[in-house]
Amino acid sequence: MYDENGFYRLNIDFLNKILQLDPFALLPCDSLELLQILPLDDAHAFGTMYQRVGNFRAPQAILDRINDLNKQVNPVSITGSATFFNIQLLADASSAIVNCDFYPVNITRLPTGFTASTFAEYYRTHMNDFIDNSQNITFSPYIYDGIDETTKFNSAFENSTGAIIHIKMPNNATVVQSNYYKDFTAGSEKHRLHFLLCPLH
Repeated sequence: MYDENGFYRLNIDFLNKILQLDPFALLPCDSLELLQILPLDDAHAFGTMYQRVGNFRAPQAILDRINDLNKQVNPVSITGSATFFNIQLLADASSAIVNCDFYPVNITRLPTGFTASTFAEYYRTHMNDFIDNSQNITFSPYIYDGIDETTKFNSAFENSTGAIIHIKMPNNATVVQSNYYKDFTAGSEKHRLHFLLCPLH
């Protein structure tokens, strides 16, 4: 990347020095503070969002379901052969430098007839309605080689946890919905989904 002022190379050197001191270092992103989305002061616990992502581990029930699906595709002992679905974890990354994208959407007013909970569920099951068709990207239940995730994907709320989802894009991807988090405390609602990359072999 060309940078006539040399800031790009200086930033890379700066990041590498920080990672040498602390491989799990987190740095604030100024744009989040400017957008008033994630204050960077200690009182608001900056970084906990990324720490949750970095430390997240799929529940055993999810791992068991993946193993069951692997046996369905390949009956041979999983420990003695390549698996079909293979969960990819940050802990297995080849480098300490990991890109964490954050694309916030600030909803100031819910659509008529929706609560925060039902809108989150609508979005989960209608993601394609929110994508520009010209991008040629779609999310759909995984259907291949005798596995049909349609029923699991369309199950309501937490019952959809564990569904395998195929993302059609230039570099196709498959993910597993590994958690469905809801929190109703202090007069507010929080809804969060976790998806783990599940490459196919």
